[in-house]
Amino acid sequence: MTELQTFKATGDMVIVPREEYDALISRLENEEDERDFSEAIAEIDAGAELLDGDFVGRLLETDCPLREWRIYRALSQTELAEAAGVRQATISAIEKGSVPRVNNARRIADALDCDLEDLF
Repeated sequence: MTELQTFKATGDMVIVPREEYDALISRLENEEDERDFSEAIAEIDAGAELLDGDFVGRLLETDCPLREWRIYRALSQTELAEAAGVRQATISAIEKGSVPRVNNARRIADALDCDLEDLF
């Protein structure tokens, strides 16, 4: 291993060759990837929902994630409104761009079984 040099600045510092630094960063990133992968597998094993790739693509492209979630769950505006305890006009207005009240947004997210952040 390369001999490390230390010097005093505002605190102790260590200088290492770029190659060793890059190797350390790569190792850290690999460990983070492995941890993320393990967490994802644990969530799947615990019953987390796996979303269809086409649906995810539509979510990334749409200007109205709420509409995509509603269609994905095979609900009409009326059915979603009833499940969420809001009026159908509320769902329609949100899908046209109105900003919902937080309590309505939470109820809609619950009815669609998704996170609030996924809708807006």
